[in-house]
Amino acid sequence: RALASTEVRILSTRSAQEARVTLSEGSVATLRPETKVTVPPGFGETHLRTVAVQGAATFTVKPGMEDALAVRANDSVDVRTTNGDLAIRAFPNENAVVLAALRGTAQVRVGETMRPLAANEAVIVDARGVRPIEDAERDRWLAWATSNTFVVQNQPLK
Repeated sequence: RALASTEVRILSTRSAQEARVTLSEGSVATLRPETKVTVPPGFGETHLRTVAVQGAATFTVKPGMEDALAVRANDSVDVRTTNGDLAIRAFPNENAVVLAALRGTAQVRVGETMRPLAANEAVIVDARGVRPIEDAERDRWLAWATSNTFVVQNQPLK
């Protein structure tokens, strides 16, 4: 497994820091605060286009690539796309992973279950399975990715 290699490259941000990184095959990752993206050795060479994320990040996938960009979250959720922008929120201390196809389409895999994501569709993966995010929840989970705003509702600030 390439992501478990001792030669992985770690891209990370600290509190209140963001970073925009062009991956070796041309896709762009935007890391939000306190995020880590793991890039395996050989990424973009041959058919290897898989990264892992802990935190919150968006990925603008380089168009025209034969193989999908795959992003793994919390070691159990994979999302793949060849033609769009993805938003992923997967903090280790949260019990849910949030995925959105901001542009283009994607495929979400949890275990043996595959689910398509249409453009502008978002899902949450938690103990109840994979379910669509209702419009009322969308801002809570995705405002950081869609409008660069920070939304807190009835939650304590630490």
